[in-house]
Amino acid sequence: KNGGGYNLTANRVLVVAAVSSIFLSLALTIPLNAQEEGPIVIASGKGTAFNKNLEGDPPLKEYEGFPPVMIAAKVDNGAIVAAGTAGVCRDGNWNEPTNPYPYFDELLDATFQWMKSGARSVLWYEGYSVYT
Repeated sequence: KNGGGYNLTANRVLVVAAVSSIFLSLALTIPLNAQEEGPIVIASGKGTAFNKNLEGDPPLKEYEGFPPVMIAAKVDNGAIVAAGTAGVCRDGNWNEPTNPYPYFDELLDATFQWMKSGARSVLWYEGYSVYT
């Protein structure tokens, strides 16, 4: 048990990392392919989805078009999903009644079920915060 009182055994914990596009670029330095052991691109941005902030460090990997927004891979006995969705999660924006695409919770549920069918307890890591 950790300090929060939860049993965090590797076989019972599902982790989804909502990370910045920089981490996503790091994760995608592996060539994408259609084999089971390789990462799968779940969602891609539009051709105009590139960051225009030129003040930071340059990207570690350049994409010609449609940069990945969400990827997934099976790893040993588990799975990992990395997605650049932190802006969607802040301040409950994804759950606003005026949101024309109110399906983010369904995407997350489908993702968790892909990671481990029948999952009921989920550890969700976003930036420096953890949601359960």
